Amino acid sequence: MIQRKQTLFILISLILTYLLIYSVDIVCSNRCDILLSVNDQPVLSMFFYISFILGFVSLCLYKRRSIQYRICLFNMYFQICPIIFSFTYISNYTCFPLINEISGIYMIYGTFLFYGLAALYIKKDDDLIESINRI
Repeated sequence: MIQRKQTLFILISLILTYLLIYSVDIVCSNRCDILLSVNDQPVLSMFFYISFILGFVSLCLYKRRSIQYRICLFNMYFQICPIIFSFTYISNYTCFPLINEISGIYMIYGTFLFYGLAALYIKKDDDLIESINRI
């Protein structure tokens, strides 16, 4: 299970999601007076909690590649919504935070990237198994 690349990618995504839920603010700018945290917004917390649960389920379903692939794709969609929400929240203010003040958004991008890589490698494994079965 852990020796597969996609399992490591899902595990990294789970760690990033856990950090976003419990320790890192998505946007924390003193200059612009913006504070966006997962715990302050119920919509964001819903997306991240569901994403964390689905990621953990997909980590446990390593023998059922097709379901694991679909869950990873679904989790990618769950990461797009907080990105859109964050930029919509920031656009309501007159100034834009600095690059180091939006570290949580970069972590969301990282989570999205790692779920995408996991889905890519799961699909490659599934195609390899199907090609072996044809022979």
